Amino acid sequence: MAGGDALAGCWNWGKVLLRVEMLWRTSRKMVWVIKVWMVNRMAVFSVWCALRSGETGILVDTVAKLQRMTGKRIDPQQLREAVMAILPWIADPATQPEPTRPQLAAACRMLARTAAQDAPGKTVELRVPPFVAVQLIDGPAHTRGTPPNVVQLDPLTFCRLACGWITMADIVATSSPLIEISGTRAQLVDEVMPVVDGQKLMSAAV
Repeated sequence: MAGGDALAGCWNWGKVLLRVEMLWRTSRKMVWVIKVWMVNRMAVFSVWCALRSGETGILVDTVAKLQRMTGKRIDPQQLREAVMAILPWIADPATQPEPTRPQLAAACRMLARTAAQDAPGKTVELRVPPFVAVQLIDGPAHTRGTPPNVVQLDPLTFCRLACGWITMADIVATSSPLIEISGTRAQLVDEVMPVVDGQKLMSAAV
């Protein structure tokens, strides 16, 4: 009898361990399924919004979000190439020819996404219409409705800020209708700027 009880006990423990392993495997599959579902849902929704509004920038923003979800980071070499393509204009917009729209879009998107990558969070929404909008900086998160902390800049102003030619204080001192800064934490953007040292890049290219 004792041997039978021991055998039964081992059998019961074996069933328990088997159930635990099955639950563990199921939970791993569920996490993967949920992640894939979220990515697919976001992609479908962004396509619908882009078709409805005609603004392809929505797709660009979604790609950035999907990159963060899947762990894909900005390639520093691609960032450097995008900035170098328009750097003379950023440094001296009065005398240098304006870049093409694709060149300007690429630089703005790479710079904004790198800033969000370097300072992850959802406290401030940084907008560079019509090319990109990202959320960044750790702190109170914004999830719906109008963001309480917004920094909206035209592409040239943003590129000059992100490359170190101007600061947030310089931007605040201007009165351009293309610039919108609101919220008590909007100035925190200055702490993650510049994204790249534009003057150093120019010196290295000479």
